[in-house]
Amino acid sequence: MEALPVIIEGKQLIVKELSGVTLEQVKPVLEKFKLINASMVFDVRSPEGNKEARSHVFKLRKIKKPIEDRAEALNAGFKADIAKAKKGMEGTVELKKALVGTVDEMIAVHTKSIDAVEAELAEANRLKNLQIEIEQAHQIALDMNAMLNQQRELERQAAEQAMIAKELADKQAELDRIERERKVAEEAAENARLQERARAEASRLAAEDRERKAKEASERTVREAREREQKADAQAAQALKDQETKAELERLEAEARHQRELEAERQRVKDEEDRKAKEDAERLVEAERAANDLENIKRVNRAILAVMVGIGIDAELAKDFILMAKAGDIPAMSIDYQWQAA
Repeated sequence: MEALPVIIEGKQLIVKELSGVTLEQVKPVLEKFKLINASMVFDVRSPEGNKEARSHVFKLRKIKKPIEDRAEALNAGFKADIAKAKKGMEGTVELKKALVGTVDEMIAVHTKSIDAVEAELAEANRLKNLQIEIEQAHQIALDMNAMLNQQRELERQAAEQAMIAKELADKQAELDRIERERKVAEEAAENARLQERARAEASRLAAEDRERKAKEASERTVREAREREQKADAQAAQALKDQETKAELERLEAEARHQRELEAERQRVKDEEDRKAKEDAERLVEAERAANDLENIKRVNRAILAVMVGIGIDAELAKDFILMAKAGDIPAMSIDYQWQAA
């Protein structure tokens, strides 16, 4: 235990850097020091003893930080191993809570007496301040008696000043009323001017809109009439053309029927030859595709394996993961074997 960065020297617990140390190794040292801590007694009523107790509690509180930092480091390490991450992180969290709880229990041993002394000192200070306030109140009462005549004179003067102030306030109120009425009249005139301007602008925009719509309607009527005329001319020309070409089409149709019969026989012979050639080509393409698909699967699997090994995952574990994904054994996950490297 002496080789660990958590050691006991006399009645002090020394915690250094915890990297490379498990929380299980720290636990027995804390349990041992917990007994030593419980046996320590401080004279918290004396300034020196109270200072020593506070210093000891401060050192105990500093123990929790390296424990919590080490727990976070261990959990970060667990995340690299998917199979063990959940179990390892849960164990670390529980052990961290236990160790920090042990430190809190050691702190509580001494903070109770410190808090009790602070409460007594606060009560003593309250009584002392209360006595001072009573004495000050008595002195104030004496001073008030001496100042009573002066206060009465000040009150008389204040009454006179208040009367003068009231007269000035009444005059100022009247001036303010006149000013408010003037501003209200100005604002009403300004609002009326703005409303008139808004009405004029709305009327102008409405007139422009009516003019635009009328112009558009006129243009649309002319355009539609022109389109109807063009359509009638085109229909007449097409009817004449149809009559002229009907006889020619009938002659061509007779020749076409004969040609189709000849072409059908030639096409039948050609289709038979093409069918045989297509079957031979499809068999050849299928054989080439089977060879290419196997090589492509190997290429994609090698690319995935390189990425997983590159982020620290064991090669054998990565291979098992790829086979499970290819077989569809991993929920919501599949491998795109059509992927091409950039």
